[in-house]
Amino acid sequence: MLLLLTVLTLGVVSAASYLRPSNAAASGKYFDYVVTILMENNDLPSVLSQGTFQSSLANQYTLSTGYSGVTHPSEPNYSAMISGHITPNSDDGICCGQDSGPNLVDRLESQGLTWKAFAEDLSNGDCSGGGIDADHFPFLYFSDITGNQARCANLVGATAGSDSELVAALNAGSGWPNYVWLTPNTSNDAHDTSIAFGDSYLSRIVPQILGSTLFRNQRAALFVVYDEGNDVSCTSGGSDCIYASWSGPVAKKGFSSSNAYTHYSYLHTIEDNWRLSTLTPNDANAAVMSEFFTTAGPVPLSTSFTVSPSPAQANQTVTFRGSSSGGTGPYSDSWSFGDGASGTGTSTSHVYSSTGTFQVTLTTQDSASPPGSVTSTKSITVNQAPLPGALSISFSYSPSNPVAGQTVTFGADVSGGTPPYGVGWDFGDGGISVGTSTTHTFANAGTFNVTTAVTDSGSNANSAATSRLVSVGSGGQSSVLSADFSLQPTNPSVGDTVSFTSSVSGGTGPFTYSWDFGDSSGTVTIRNASHSYSASGTFTVTLTVDDSVGASASTSNDITVAAGSPSTGGSSGQYCTPLATGAAGDPEPIVSVDYINPSNSQQFSASALFDSGSAYSLAPTSFASSLGLVM
Repeated sequence: MLLLLTVLTLGVVSAASYLRPSNAAASGKYFDYVVTILMENNDLPSVLSQGTFQSSLANQYTLSTGYSGVTHPSEPNYSAMISGHITPNSDDGICCGQDSGPNLVDRLESQGLTWKAFAEDLSNGDCSGGGIDADHFPFLYFSDITGNQARCANLVGATAGSDSELVAALNAGSGWPNYVWLTPNTSNDAHDTSIAFGDSYLSRIVPQILGSTLFRNQRAALFVVYDEGNDVSCTSGGSDCIYASWSGPVAKKGFSSSNAYTHYSYLHTIEDNWRLSTLTPNDANAAVMSEFFTTAGPVPLSTSFTVSPSPAQANQTVTFRGSSSGGTGPYSDSWSFGDGASGTGTSTSHVYSSTGTFQVTLTTQDSASPPGSVTSTKSITVNQAPLPGALSISFSYSPSNPVAGQTVTFGADVSGGTPPYGVGWDFGDGGISVGTSTTHTFANAGTFNVTTAVTDSGSNANSAATSRLVSVGSGGQSSVLSADFSLQPTNPSVGDTVSFTSSVSGGTGPFTYSWDFGDSSGTVTIRNASHSYSASGTFTVTLTVDDSVGASASTSNDITVAAGSPSTGGSSGQYCTPLATGAAGDPEPIVSVDYINPSNSQQFSASALFDSGSAYSLAPTSFASSLGLVM
């Protein structure tokens, strides 16, 4: 026996069971699900210079510097995005049901694709546009939506600011709409406020979308775009350059393109993704935005399964669990157990009446037309059952197809004999361990004879052992799970929204995330987070990432939050506190200015006079300059 029983320790018996859930989608070229958020009335250079979060999002994922609105004012741009035409929606204030033409909803439903359109402050199912700016919600333009009760039911209200209804839909276990639209209210979309206000809103909702169940586990894309700008020309020639960024798991990272696109391109991209017929020559002739995505084809159908226990014993119930992905769900599974018996269903069980080695085959068929079909085959060894009461041991491990450098979890299943038991392991590569449950990392690829042995507490100390060959692939996977994060802005002040962006390497996805911002505000469990500090000081921010096989990694960084407010008159990064209240024309209202230079942390205070023309400007200007302030 390879294992030295002297290294065994007593432990509690446990049997491991591993199951990975799967979800299905209507496969598209670039994505299976898409969420679109519409912002308002700002040009691309202004958004990039004043929208810290939007700039960061574009840097992390993608930015189209050649994307242009098609006209003015708002309503015809919205119309172009989901219908490919403008008339009769050529001006603001036209609503509702005025357009009898075809639209994107017609195309989606014709292919069995699902959709929901969310609008902040809307009442669920309200096709009259009450309580919202209907110019910004194009689904209300079309008579075959407003006159159709089932379609009106897909118009859903969202709580302003949190959009909790949308977030809940994306965090569902299954049944997500393929196409999702979100219209923020006129404060959050920057129409009635500012770029900074809209940016703060996006910094809260976008990380929740990208960290949702849908985006963590499926081929999903998020598109953030403005309806129109201020007639700033794109370098590619477009007359009204606006911010447009694709993000999510199917979007490229750190990618920018100056190729010319418009709102018609957005529509054509949706149509091309799901092979929908185009609506007008406008979208048919518009460039598809395929270059922003990592893949140009659907994920192929694949299937695999686990067996527990393995090896098995004659007359013992053996459980088989299938896991399928890609293709077009839902899936149907059928089993051949290798002894003439068969079964159906994603999870099934079987009892072998005799010993031997049996070839088990899972056949999975998807719902495409024509349907796709794939198989997965494994051998299972069935041994003679031990005599009643005799000590025996078996084990399972996960993942079932490990790679070098990956953490593998082993679990022993002990029966018979006299408990408590001592369990030991020999992994076949020189590594040993003890306990009924343990982990091991194989440094190299190859096939290893893993042995586990048990001793019981009987007067004669009975023992038993079992061995299995474990195949370890090269995989190219990082050996250790690691986590890191960046933040923006790097020198925030009290009240600023700080965006935290995580990065993970190694380990086995999907991952779960937990943020601690160091100010007793509790934890946040999304991939990328945002937070505002209510007090100045230095705070330790900790990100903890857990992978799907039990590995965990943490990283911490200190963030210093200043008491002052950012200067708005220049780019030097200098800060000063708000000036004390005064009145224009006061002969000598003296105020105190607290100054901090972030480059060297130098701090000092000075007094200044109000200018007679304004209650809140320093006078004279040369005095401010002498302090190095940018006001």
